[in-house]
Amino acid sequence: MKYENKEIKQLYGFQFGLMVVGAILTLIGIVVLVTGFLPTNATDDNLMLIVGGMLAVVGTVLFGFNAYQIFLAMQMESISGITAKQVDKEAFGEQAKFFELTHVLTTENFLVGFTCDIGNQRFSQRAFKYDEVRRIYGYNAKHKELGGLPGKGRYKIIVLASDGKEYTISEIQSNGYVKANVIEEMNGILEECRKRVPEIEYGPENMKTRKYTFAYYVLMAGEPDHWYEGEEAASRVSDEIRKDVAESFEADNLTYRYSEKDAIVKTSMELLDNGNAEVTISYFGDREEDIAALGDYLQNMFDTGWGDGFEYDDRMVFFHKGWLKDNIAKKVEN
Repeated sequence: MKYENKEIKQLYGFQFGLMVVGAILTLIGIVVLVTGFLPTNATDDNLMLIVGGMLAVVGTVLFGFNAYQIFLAMQMESISGITAKQVDKEAFGEQAKFFELTHVLTTENFLVGFTCDIGNQRFSQRAFKYDEVRRIYGYNAKHKELGGLPGKGRYKIIVLASDGKEYTISEIQSNGYVKANVIEEMNGILEECRKRVPEIEYGPENMKTRKYTFAYYVLMAGEPDHWYEGEEAASRVSDEIRKDVAESFEADNLTYRYSEKDAIVKTSMELLDNGNAEVTISYFGDREEDIAALGDYLQNMFDTGWGDGFEYDDRMVFFHKGWLKDNIAKKVEN
């Protein structure tokens, strides 16, 4: 492995391990084959030849496949000819930041996505200078084989570059851990890019937005039977609480299980002074029909207890007054 930076090398540690296993299997297979040719019992000879041949073939394929992937890991696709050697050198810089979940590296001069994965038909890494990045965004893509099944898919990060083309710089399998942390990494990548070029936009060129409003409620300690709503609720919500709720909403990635989740590129929430939470959904402009049911989906998420109440010293914030009311009141009273 030619990369010297340990964080980059770790990306291909599994392939390197399989390559070693393949080499060992090949060696064992050769030994068994040679033994099979020795003048012993014929039946044993045939069995050893079969076993040895199988081990040698499996080991050779395993070794070759993973050696090829490690070779491809050094191939760098770049508009301006950035090389793997340059990326490796910058990865040691003080400003370098590696995003472990999405396999994206930001350095003083480069944005790099470690996308090489033969299984997904990606045969190189992608590197950009920051002034080559026009737009960047991430979204929950559907799983090709499983369609729109809830919770099944991949998270992809796309760069629209100065040559007018879009490039995938990250594509990872979605699961509970990914869902819970990928938005934070995407925001971190965007922040690092904008440190160098503030004009970098988030989202595709045809991105549109739609807003939805949902009531929120406040329970005060010592008043378990009174729900504050409207302006009364808003007056009891500090700037700190507003920020906390907004950040939690985005991080929770609520549209992860929406049937047409791949139409959505960003979600955000703001607690308004009229007692409503305003949810803004940014989506691909040509997917208008696919978000038609999103309002009902979000309402259902709130009605079934999203967040289960944001608890603070003397108050709790909710987005429903339904079946949890009695339990919540008891909790506040205690």
